[in-house]
Amino acid sequence: MKRLAPVLLLPLLAVALAGCGSDRRQEAELMRRVAQAEEAAAKAEAAAARAEDAARLATGGSTVPETVYEEAPESEESYGEATDPVPLDG
Repeated sequence: MKRLAPVLLLPLLAVALAGCGSDRRQEAELMRRVAQAEEAAAKAEAAAARAEDAARLATGGSTVPETVYEEAPESEESYGEATDPVPLDG
């Protein structure tokens, strides 16, 4: 909510400044800048939300499933050990 306060105050500031004797061209320029500021604030808020999500993922654990290790069968003593390559054509 703290981030929304400046965004909500920008249009009020624009209206207040527009009423201070400025002509149409200055008012249009001011409104264009207000629109740019609102767009930048929206992008910053979206980036902050993505950063919060990333931080939550980093601190809360991964969504990747854990690796499951299978025990070696009792019938095979060399299970999981490296062997010499055997040519397939010979």
